[in-house]
Amino acid sequence: MSPRRIVAAFPGQGTHWRGMGMELYRDDEAFREALDEAEAVAAALGTPFLATLQADTGRTEVPWNDLAITYPAIISIEWALLRALAARGVVPDAVIGASLGEIAALASAGAWGLDTALAIAAAHARAFIGRLPAGGMAAVVGGEAGLRAAAEQVGCILAADVAPDVFSVAGDEAALARFLPHATAMGAAIWRLWLPHPFHHPAMDAVEPGYLDEAPRGRWRPRLPAWSCALAGVVEVADARHAWFATRAPIRLRETLMAALGDETVLIDCGPMPSMLASAVRLIPGLVGHHILDQRPGAAARLDRVAAALTPAIAF
Repeated sequence: MSPRRIVAAFPGQGTHWRGMGMELYRDDEAFREALDEAEAVAAALGTPFLATLQADTGRTEVPWNDLAITYPAIISIEWALLRALAARGVVPDAVIGASLGEIAALASAGAWGLDTALAIAAAHARAFIGRLPAGGMAAVVGGEAGLRAAAEQVGCILAADVAPDVFSVAGDEAALARFLPHATAMGAAIWRLWLPHPFHHPAMDAVEPGYLDEAPRGRWRPRLPAWSCALAGVVEVADARHAWFATRAPIRLRETLMAALGDETVLIDCGPMPSMLASAVRLIPGLVGHHILDQRPGAAARLDRVAAALTPAIAF
């Protein structure tokens, strides 16, 4: 087997679902131990999530946007999944984070510990809950030319550039109500994300000072190359301001994936759903990629297959 560069991807909000990871929690010891560790840290911060995940198994289609739980849950699931891969000898050479997923990516790259990551997530959630307007985000796929300009004309913000024909918008409910039916009429497919507020949006600016007052202070350097979809480049120094920037700035996913991934790269999507992998294979034909979690059964088997594919056989 020729060596390949392994890159782990950490998507953010919108990939979560009720009961995510609970089958793997039941079936895989390494994942269970890592998630128990994360739950203990989250509980100490007043943001436990595990009981909710366990109670919600089987309710995958019910919308879920309680930030006090989804934030620590997303970060912990992604961090624990990489720990489960590491227990099988799979260690990334670099990481990519998008939006909230940058917090997990930087923890996995050794910039900050899990306690700091979850404290930053808790500060984010508390800054947002009850302080941002009702609204959300939606993914837009296909459709006629001019849709991006049309979104901005009715008050939406271009929140993510995913591919030439895929982008995401953020807006309050009124702006989304103006744009989404128009986009559908212009031939686009629309996926409304399970989010209670518009993120990557100027409405966030008013609550940033409160977040910074509460968030952990310090500056940390990643030990692995950590690609940021807010920067479309590598994070040199991580701090609470960067974590905010990751959720406020537009997600430059297309630009970041094209810069970070090469011919000899294997991409592992550590998210609850393989959204970044789906985007990457759309952009880079022939890219080798893997994921473990989605809403189908068999996560433990997928984890073992990924590890087997990426771990060279030992010759005796």
